[in-house]
Amino acid sequence: MIIKVRAKALSSLTVGGNTSIGSVDIAFNELGIPGSSVKGAMRTAISKAIEEGEVKDYTSCGEIEPSKMKDCDVCKVFGKPNQEGIVNVHGVMITPDAVLTRVSIRDENLKAKEGSLFKQEVVKPNTEFEFEVEVKDSASCKEIRLVLLSLFYLRLWRLGRGGMIDLKVENLPPANCDFSDLESLKRWLWS
Repeated sequence: MIIKVRAKALSSLTVGGNTSIGSVDIAFNELGIPGSSVKGAMRTAISKAIEEGEVKDYTSCGEIEPSKMKDCDVCKVFGKPNQEGIVNVHGVMITPDAVLTRVSIRDENLKAKEGSLFKQEVVKPNTEFEFEVEVKDSASCKEIRLVLLSLFYLRLWRLGRGGMIDLKVENLPPANCDFSDLESLKRWLWS
């Protein structure tokens, strides 16, 4: 089953990659936004929502370090070492359309680091793009709900290097599951 998602950058968006050109320090990934980056952001967003008590009836080990992952609902859906998940995200081809000059900030005092300007390729706010979330046909309604909830909470989390996105789901699957409480996914949250 394919869930079609339309997304919109709410802030400058960078999903970092390597560059052979010297004009920028942090280049946008040459392949656009890899599906693994979107899937990882979905996983983190739903894990945080579960840990903070926003989402009930699901478990999350809260780990991103593969050796520390345990059996939980999030790992069952998104996978872990030696256990394939039931969801796959197909990346999006998108090209950065701006270069920003930024300054690095010290964590300890939130002041600029001396001599630490850098250039970063970004997608400008309000740029729209699409991606697809593929869910195995064998997935239960509860597992599909977790995937949809991860998309819902991705709208409150970040993608790439601190970028915020909004998204809406073009099709809520399938007819035999009741997702009426997630109808808001069909609309932009931040319009």
